[in-house]
Amino acid sequence: MDAKLLELALNNLLDQYQKLQSEVAILRDEVRGLKSSPLTPQIESKPIEDELLDLKQVQELLGICYNSLKKLINKGLIKPIRINERRVRFSRISILNYIHSETTKS
Repeated sequence: MDAKLLELALNNLLDQYQKLQSEVAILRDEVRGLKSSPLTPQIESKPIEDELLDLKQVQELLGICYNSLKKLINKGLIKPIRINERRVRFSRISILNYIHSETTKS
């Protein structure tokens, strides 16, 4: 009886081993496919056209509130362009440069 249990256990282990081998083969194929494909999508680089953004657009672009934007201006991290006494605009390129500089710091 012990021999029969041992035979059943060995057959069960053999089945599991064969299943694992087939799964490993599938995973190897997937890894080969990932290695051959580029990791990052290729984006055509075209020059960014500069435009002037208002306060709301800059707030949305940075994801911050008015008070946080004022703090960045007061610290000199973002330079406003004064159109007249009441109107202030920001260069899109300068805002994107600020974002880039902040993301490369961390």
